[in-house]
Amino acid sequence: MGLFDQEQQSLSQLKSGDRLANICKLAGLEKRNKKDGEPFLMLLLMDQSGKLKGKVWNNVNKFYKILELGEIFKFTGTVTEYKGELDSRISDIEKADPSEYKPEDFIEK
Repeated sequence: MGLFDQEQQSLSQLKSGDRLANICKLAGLEKRNKKDGEPFLMLLLMDQSGKLKGKVWNNVNKFYKILELGEIFKFTGTVTEYKGELDSRISDIEKADPSEYKPEDFIEK
């Protein structure tokens, strides 16, 4: 059984240390450079419960090519805390198949 075969927690239920395996709408995308000049991505994930910041440190160019604002993706990683706010370290991203979600799941309430 894979990570996405089980019922996922909503973003608002996640806490630092939790495993992230969520289908989310990409609400924010920014490519930046670390101090050493290497690129990283700052993401904003969204479901109907709220939003969660995310950072991609590895495979940046590979993921940047597939990401589109407003589209639905499967995000895998770890929930962390940074400066008192929840954040996440994203390790994998895949385009979600429309059969795996309902569009109304991504309208913020």
